[in-house]
Amino acid sequence: MRRLGWVLVVVLGSAVGGCGGDDGGAIAVDAVEQEFEAAVCKWLTRCKGFSDEATCRSLTFLSPARQVAGAKAGRARYDAAQAGRCVAEIESLDCAAASFINVLTGVTCRDVFVGQVAQGGACAVSDDCAADATCGNRMAGCDPEEACCLGTCGPPQPAIALGAACGFGARCVDGAYCKIMGTSGVCSAPSAMAGALCDSDSACVAPLRCLASACTLPAPSGGTCDPDVRGACALVYEVCDPATRTCKLAPTVGQPCTDQCLGQASCVSGQCVARQQVGQPCTMVDCAGDLDCNEGVCQMPGQPVVCP
Repeated sequence: MRRLGWVLVVVLGSAVGGCGGDDGGAIAVDAVEQEFEAAVCKWLTRCKGFSDEATCRSLTFLSPARQVAGAKAGRARYDAAQAGRCVAEIESLDCAAASFINVLTGVTCRDVFVGQVAQGGACAVSDDCAADATCGNRMAGCDPEEACCLGTCGPPQPAIALGAACGFGARCVDGAYCKIMGTSGVCSAPSAMAGALCDSDSACVAPLRCLASACTLPAPSGGTCDPDVRGACALVYEVCDPATRTCKLAPTVGQPCTDQCLGQASCVSGQCVARQQVGQPCTMVDCAGDLDCNEGVCQMPGQPVVCP
């Protein structure tokens, strides 16, 4: 699972009995969607993103169908034990804003699906390709959202060494990030020193975050913060109160707001309003969970087209 878009979108946008997960046990490939969804919803509910797990499950749509199909067809290797360990890590997370991303981009979750197709071989998604290669050269005019658009795997893309040149989207070796300077960059080690200059959270060692261009330790609950700095509070469900300049629980539906609202609510014209459900308009207010806003109306997301 080198490219975790199908999980990340749930959190940044937001157990099957006997299949493992709670204790890090192996998870069968047919159960991975349910297990990850359950783990994510436990975290989101504990961290006040949803009022309860059932509501989260009804509005959260992880879609690893293409990765699963690739594993079943032999284009990718699925590691059931690694999936169990990844789910266990998600379930044990705290509510610090950086925690979820750190787990998902770490080795445990990254290597659940590993591509096996060599350069020039047929692929459906980039996760089918070995050595971090990209699936390209698809048939002209073929839309992978509407049809099976097979392509071919490009050349291997090995991780770039510390100190070597890199570009936008490049993957550096573990423990390094691509520090962009102008139109190019260099794979660099993140800083563990508070106050160090930074251009993104990747430039800082967790729990430090890049706030106002400096690696900073976000404020704890009740701690002093700067209301003009987004992400100044450590906990995902807290905001910096402009009146007291301290971290406190984000406002909820019906309460005044400046930016962030608690759970499934959006800040609209200084007031927290409930996010819209299926069939409701989404021109002014976001849709709840993973619902799509299509032609101004909240709709259930479509099912991905899967190549056999």
